[in-house]
Amino acid sequence: MSTVVSRPRHWPRKATLAAVSAVLVVCTAVALLLGALDHRYGPIRGGSFSGPVSNDLALSSEDSSYRLTLAPRTAGQVIGSLYNPGSHAVTIRSASAGDMAPAIGVQWSVFHTVPEGSAFGVDTPWHSFPATIPAQGFIRLLLTLHRPSTCPPNASFRSDSTFDGSLLLRWKSLLRTHTTFADNVTLPIKIC
Repeated sequence: MSTVVSRPRHWPRKATLAAVSAVLVVCTAVALLLGALDHRYGPIRGGSFSGPVSNDLALSSEDSSYRLTLAPRTAGQVIGSLYNPGSHAVTIRSASAGDMAPAIGVQWSVFHTVPEGSAFGVDTPWHSFPATIPAQGFIRLLLTLHRPSTCPPNASFRSDSTFDGSLLLRWKSLLRTHTTFADNVTLPIKIC
């Protein structure tokens, strides 16, 4: 009776190195492609229009800026916009006014215009975030500014209490979540 001894099969070393090299090349190509696609998202910018939409904002004759009126518990509203210059839609998870976030609420709506209509767009319903901005598109923003209880009553306005018109945005691209400031979202408003 004879026994057949089988030899273990081993990949030749050259074939193993070639397979590993091919996998590395494919992974590198995929990473580069995804990185290039990710750069086609955003960055999100302040849009092309803003302005007051409530009577609780007054034009200051000193420097042609707007301010909340001096009445206690004043709440003024200003409209602004965000623009997505990228070639893909972007989802904004949240928008806040940075250090002044407790005094300023932010909502969004679809931006749609009609001939002979308002530059602020057609009046569409306002929503809480998240919001999706289409590629090369805009959304409208409604900021509600509340006069803080810490403001001195009937005092002259302080320069350190001005909302500068920028928002802190958290938005998602293909590969990651970004946190950026968008400047010139609205006009600056003195809140205190």
